[in-house]
Amino acid sequence: MDFRFISTFHAKVNQPDLTITVGYNQSTPKMIKLLNEYKGDSFIHSGNWWNIKPETRTREVVLEKQEQLWIKGKTIGFMSCNIPASFERADYWNMPQKARIKAIEKCLENADWALEHVKNQVPIYCSLEVCTHDEARKWFREALDRGHTHFCRGVAEFLSKPKYRKEGLLKVFEIVIGARSVLGDKPFHLSGTASPYLMPIFCYLGVSSIDGSTPVTSALGRGTVYDKFFRGHKVREIKEWSCDCSFCSQFSEKEVIKNFNEDNVGRMLHNLELWKKNVKEIQECHDRTELRQLIENRIEETGSKYLKRQWERAIDLLTKLNHDVS
Repeated sequence: MDFRFISTFHAKVNQPDLTITVGYNQSTPKMIKLLNEYKGDSFIHSGNWWNIKPETRTREVVLEKQEQLWIKGKTIGFMSCNIPASFERADYWNMPQKARIKAIEKCLENADWALEHVKNQVPIYCSLEVCTHDEARKWFREALDRGHTHFCRGVAEFLSKPKYRKEGLLKVFEIVIGARSVLGDKPFHLSGTASPYLMPIFCYLGVSSIDGSTPVTSALGRGTVYDKFFRGHKVREIKEWSCDCSFCSQFSEKEVIKNFNEDNVGRMLHNLELWKKNVKEIQECHDRTELRQLIENRIEETGSKYLKRQWERAIDLLTKLNHDVS
């Protein structure tokens, strides 16, 4: 199946089989040099709106900086400038429909403008702040009618706050189902999520690519590595380790544990190998029936109650919204 994981960029990782993402606001001579030296593909993000002053993040500035980061033959897309219904309210998806629609219209205007003004030959991923199944169907269909061919929804905000995460994830499922029902085989990207458990579920629902930082930030910021069942382990607590990924297989068990404790780059390389293996297994599924079997096998193999619960929620939502469950 068609599915791609796009990782947060780190200067000490340079792998031809790993697509990376950087934000438009990272457009510096140093980053441009690093991207030119990078062996793999890149996706240029429109920036996390909650970290950037709204008055400085205009569609003109976003596209100008994205063009500076464009690398011929390597840049696979620009994410258009998305504007949320609220810059303050964490659960803006629960705001009145009028406010949500105003934001969606602005997003579509920005995407239309980018499609018209982009100079380089690169897809514009039309990013719309839709919040419901019906909004996704209506506005992504409208974007299709306006000539867009690549589509996106930023979803980090749905998953970042523990208070709203359960509700937020269900909203993400709902949005994906709605979008895919009108987009046919067109690319649909989710930005801001890289959960190894959720990746096959997102693909099953219709996502063609995701970007996220989990394997990188877990290694660098939290000292966490994952095992083959995608369970996280604090490196300082590891006494035994068994892994046959291309990184760990270079060392003895004792050397791997020592490396994990002394070198955060080693932790990151290991995590990324597991994410790539995850993606490969998804890609090797020929259809949704095989992907469903993969998910159900993983539920059994990992014993993950979280994976089982989210899979059941996804299937229940497909049924409720009268969509096909293969």
